[in-house]
Amino acid sequence: MKKIIAFILCAILIFTVSVPVFAENSELEISVNDEVYMNELLRVVLNAENTAGIVSGEIEISAFFNLVSGAEYDMENYKYTFSFNAQDGPYEIVLEPIYKTDTFVSLKNITIDGNREPDFYKDVKIRPIYTPVYTKEDLNNIRNNMSGDYILMNDIIFTEEDFAEDGAFYNGGYGWIPIGTLSTNAFTGSFYGNGKTIEGLRINKAYYLYNGVFGVNKGEIEDLYLKNIKVDVRNGINTQVLLETAGETKSETIEDSLNSRQASDDFENPNSWTDPNATVTDEVFNKYDRSGASNASAGTLCGINYGTVRECYIVGDILGNNYAGGVCCENKGTVRECAVEVDISGVVLTGGVSAKAGVLSKIYDCAVLGSSDGGKKGAFLGEGNGEIIRCYSTINAEKVAFSGTVKGEEAYITDKSLAGDITFTNGDWNYSLDLPYPATVISFMKTATAVKGDVNGNGEAEINDLALLKLYLVGAIDKTDENIVEPDVDGNEVVEINDLAMLKLILAGAY
Repeated sequence: MKKIIAFILCAILIFTVSVPVFAENSELEISVNDEVYMNELLRVVLNAENTAGIVSGEIEISAFFNLVSGAEYDMENYKYTFSFNAQDGPYEIVLEPIYKTDTFVSLKNITIDGNREPDFYKDVKIRPIYTPVYTKEDLNNIRNNMSGDYILMNDIIFTEEDFAEDGAFYNGGYGWIPIGTLSTNAFTGSFYGNGKTIEGLRINKAYYLYNGVFGVNKGEIEDLYLKNIKVDVRNGINTQVLLETAGETKSETIEDSLNSRQASDDFENPNSWTDPNATVTDEVFNKYDRSGASNASAGTLCGINYGTVRECYIVGDILGNNYAGGVCCENKGTVRECAVEVDISGVVLTGGVSAKAGVLSKIYDCAVLGSSDGGKKGAFLGEGNGEIIRCYSTINAEKVAFSGTVKGEEAYITDKSLAGDITFTNGDWNYSLDLPYPATVISFMKTATAVKGDVNGNGEAEINDLALLKLYLVGAIDKTDENIVEPDVDGNEVVEINDLAMLKLILAGAY
């Protein structure tokens, strides 16, 4: 799994560097950052020093930028134009970001001395001014401002003591309480994981109906690694059983309870899945039994996703009785470029990414590993609608989605013979790890299939690995050495003499 961390760090370095773009057969070099913060200026740099003549064209910017310098507004034709002498050196167009969003900058009708150049288009992310998150307490305090923008500054490691009685996150035995527990109190800000890790987080019982690090996400969560996360919602809240009120106790079957919630535009209608005469508050939730088996649902990262989840890497376990998904319980937004290795047990409906999905669901460029013993399961989706595009799964499921109407393109599961009559409009089945998809997928797949004892990452355990591990243990080389990939042979998160002993056993064929 350390390969994933290395990949994330590399991705961050690449992502934040200004990337020059060379049009084919062009004399013009154009450079612009992939991202910019709200308190910075975005500079579009044009360079045609290797030629002669006047460079001119138009710049098209979204409403999320103000022009600072480098272009003039053509009042007659309603457009921004620029012009400069190529031999005067690099030319800058400076823009000021005014709102956090995914946006673009494009240049068109570009000419050098009258000769037409190819148009230029660049996706740009405008990042907010973030509130830093350093500690477990900082992470927990996000719930105090659900519309804020946050950046994880370092790894956060939870311990078993944190969730034990008298621990900081015991919370009456429930463990971690999800951030953004209700649709009316959803997380609407942004959480930038910054390539860092949250490790060891535990949900031991379900206080609310939807569970994960976040409960209901209507914002943006990205570039976060969840490691060793365990969500156990077998016990806790049961919205089928209303505690005795005025001498009466309400009880429904599981199917009746689920159907009544699904039929009423569930999460947007706060009355559809609780007492019909009350609004959704803790007081209302406290009318429901929490003493036994729960009908709560779960994901690892979030319970319900209305927003965007991207570039997240998740390793963990989910146990429950109802719905569960590797990333979220239900997706009504976008999940993209995520890699998931999650084992799911005991639930009635599960998907490698999400158990349920709405018509606006988009699942793109994801890799899914792990296992599921759910009654109804899909490689990526349990049931629902939306799109599943450029994804790969090794979940032991026969279909991309167990049921529903899903647009699937280039979505692969392990064994073509298990796929029934599923067809895709683009591409054919692919069994290898050499997938023509983003590095997110390829990196995770290769990492997940790593050979125990393969210290140098060449795909096998051999005598060279033993030599490298010895050098590592005596301090002759360290983690920065490009030959060291996975020195923790026994998987206990510490590189020690026991790893050397285990590697010797592996090479001897005893393990």
